[in-house]
Amino acid sequence: NVNSGSLVDLTKPVCTYDDLFESVPELGHNPFRDRICDVFSSEQGRKLNFLEFLDICSVFNENASQEAKIKRAFQIFDFDNDGFIGKGDISKVIKTIVPDDSNTNLNITDAVSDQIFKEFGGPEENKLLTKFQVQEMLEKSPEFADNFTFALQ
Repeated sequence: NVNSGSLVDLTKPVCTYDDLFESVPELGHNPFRDRICDVFSSEQGRKLNFLEFLDICSVFNENASQEAKIKRAFQIFDFDNDGFIGKGDISKVIKTIVPDDSNTNLNITDAVSDQIFKEFGGPEENKLLTKFQVQEMLEKSPEFADNFTFALQ
């Protein structure tokens, strides 16, 4: 209930990550769910404010621009927040997707990251992907925009 003349603080935490995962099952089942919320949240303690919730809904909306989706995807995959996607970031992406149940995962991770750098990276010694390189890679993926979308019920 809002009294006349009172303001609502839209930057105050309104939900926990778990509340959001329960309310938006598609996000709750996403293996990157915690990382997604971390990227959008300015709060400590796994909480989001209303504006951050709206930002998530906006970017993951089917009508959001591919540019907005790619920008946030880059941030989600840049686990160390250094402005590049490095071998460590790719390793974390793979480990997030593929459960770690054996040493086979290490070989898969190395093979996949080596292939990604071979196709999209620069010189062999520079194992870092820029935002532009990741953008080019995601623009070539026809299913990217569909996979970076969820519907609110």
